Amino acid sequence: MEIKADFLKEAYSKNNYFVFFKEFPDTFEDFLSLYGFDDEKGAMPFYSCYDKHVRFFFDSYDLNKEKFIPKLFNLAKEGHWEADATGLLRDKISDFIKKHSKDMVEYLETKPDDEVVPFWHYVFDGSSRNNPVSDAKFNTIYKLIKAINKKQANILKEEFLRMYR
Repeated sequence: MEIKADFLKEAYSKNNYFVFFKEFPDTFEDFLSLYGFDDEKGAMPFYSCYDKHVRFFFDSYDLNKEKFIPKLFNLAKEGHWEADATGLLRDKISDFIKKHSKDMVEYLETKPDDEVVPFWHYVFDGSSRNNPVSDAKFNTIYKLIKAINKKQANILKEEFLRMYR
């Protein structure tokens, strides 16, 4: 992981999206090992720059369309909300879905439902019941997804209701 961290740091400093994207974590566990915060271990190597790195990762979408959504999906399907880096990642995924809902749905349709459910769980994880912000986010994303694919919209809705109702 140390070598990956060095490549990420160098790629970010040189605005090299391709190398940065390649080296950006593929799993939620790897993401936490670089950008997370542990109460016992403290800050992980890139905790102090997670904001810049996560935003930079999302800037690479247009350069890596074929590989971006699969990587995003793999990060999210294992994810759980925590403050800071994982919260920002979740928020950026939500923004991405709003902008690229058709592309996202096309990809989700290639995955089994038992992998899609945890993806949607992460997208909506982290708030309390009857939270107006979460409800608004759900309503926005649900309408977008439902207009494209009713099956995916139902999976999303069922998971959201399971979590918060």
